Amino acid sequence: MSALPVTNGETAKEMLKRALVAKGTADWNSLQGRDHWEFACRNYVYAAELALKAVYVKHEKPFERTHDIQQLYENCPDPCSPVMGFTNSILQSFSSWYLAPYFIERQATEQDLSHCQSVSTRIVRWAEGIIFVR
Repeated sequence: MSALPVTNGETAKEMLKRALVAKGTADWNSLQGRDHWEFACRNYVYAAELALKAVYVKHEKPFERTHDIQQLYENCPDPCSPVMGFTNSILQSFSSWYLAPYFIERQATEQDLSHCQSVSTRIVRWAEGIIFVR
């Protein structure tokens, strides 16, 4: 489990800013051509992971040390499941790209890239609403 910081609101904002940087990196990778799409997908997953963990911090809830988006999503202290409506298969497919550039012998397709971009964007925007608006 993670240790909770003393200044949860500010720490959550910093974590979300890092998520936005990761998403920006993914957006840049996505424009660099097919050879960069695996890294774009990985960065989209990383952005979603940071955004979800920022929500945990905002709610003063510890989170597991994991890259498993499905686990973070299902145990999220804010009721995100009804809002975003992701199925287990969507989240498993999305999460699988975290390690893809290193261990999985597959090249990202345009459909994979679009899927990762869509899921990440929805999670990051949702987290922005919680952290910057609430």
